[in-house]
Amino acid sequence: MMQSLTVISVSAQNTTNLSLTESELITITAQQLKELENSMNDIRQALEEGNNTQALLNLTILEGQVSVLSEGT
Repeated sequence: MMQSLTVISVSAQNTTNLSLTESELITITAQQLKELENSMNDIRQALEEGNNTQALLNLTILEGQVSVLSEGT
C-alpha cells in the first residue's frame, strides 16, 4: 500500500535577526504529520492543565521530531 505524502514549504530563519534566509521543501507522510499534530495537542493539553514542566517536555519532543524531519532533506 502506498502512503500519501504531504509537501510542506518551510522557511529557515536566522535566529539572530529573524530575517528569512532560505526556503526548502520537506516531504512528510500522513503518519508523520499526525505525529506532529499529536505532539502539539499534548503541549496544548499540558498548558491548559497548568503543567508547564510537561508542556516543555512535550515541546522538546516536538522539536526533536521536526529536527529529524528536516535532516531528511
